[in-house]
Amino acid sequence: RDFEVAKEILRTKCLVGLLDQLDESVRRFDLYFGFAETAAKKPVDPTCTAKYLKTGTNRHSHPSLPPPGTPLHQELAQKNHMDVRLFAYAQELFAEQATIFATSSSTA
Repeated sequence: RDFEVAKEILRTKCLVGLLDQLDESVRRFDLYFGFAETAAKKPVDPTCTAKYLKTGTNRHSHPSLPPPGTPLHQELAQKNHMDVRLFAYAQELFAEQATIFATSSSTA
């Protein structure tokens, strides 16, 4: 039941962004929150934005995941299986939410 509640909250209350789709995620956030309109009033250097997205300001090193099929990888997958399922659902929502921004992309 908790998983279904989590999916419903994600579906109804969240605009999903994905790190592996960062440019598209930021474009959607800009459109949704009106950042592009604010930028039109006070232009932002696009090279500054691109640099910030590429290098960021709050990056930390993390250990690599163990290779798939190893006992440690299997243990992590088991302990986090609900998170993995919810992330897969978030990826689906990201694709579905593209329709919201489809018309916006031709005008942006």
